[in-house]
Amino acid sequence: MEGVKRHLIAKSGLSFKWKDFRSSGGQLTLNSYVSIEQIYLSMRHASTLTTERHYCRARADLAFARVNDAYNCIFERDPAIGAKRV
Repeated sequence: MEGVKRHLIAKSGLSFKWKDFRSSGGQLTLNSYVSIEQIYLSMRHASTLTTERHYCRARADLAFARVNDAYNCIFERDPAIGAKRV
């Protein structure tokens, strides 16, 4: 990985630490339907609270859409929440 990092720094002229990408990676993963429990374990945090506080936050619109999708799978007629599908 350090060879990749040196190559990227040489090409871009920008210096960075791999840790700089943790919050973006966590948020993108959460938005891609990976549970916070799986994310906190993969980031090796002691609890989901650390992950949520510093790296990724649930978005209400995605949460409503997920609940609506689950409800629609169980009860195929009436949507639970008037959220758009994602």
